[in-house]
Amino acid sequence: MGDWTVTKTLSTGDINEDRLALDACMVRSAMLPYLNTDREENVRLVLRDYDDGNEYYMILNLYMHTDKFHLTGNWKQNFVQRKNLVVGQKFGICWNPQGYIN
Repeated sequence: MGDWTVTKTLSTGDINEDRLALDACMVRSAMLPYLNTDREENVRLVLRDYDDGNEYYMILNLYMHTDKFHLTGNWKQNFVQRKNLVVGQKFGICWNPQGYIN
């Protein structure tokens, strides 16, 4: 998948629910160091679709006690439905710390 920082193969939950479950190791190593947080919170981000240049305001839900991380905020509408994503497809996020909104 090239130089994508956070990648995954989309699961049924990623397609059917309005959230993208992210791998804890990838989030901890590639994203958390730039967010200056070690507590549970919702972090606002801007995601840019490199295919068409559109930007989307999303939420990174941090559940530290369970080591779960979800990307929400119209995930299903903005990405799954608009791009016709399917189970088993690869999806990547190139993390840019400047896309973090405090």
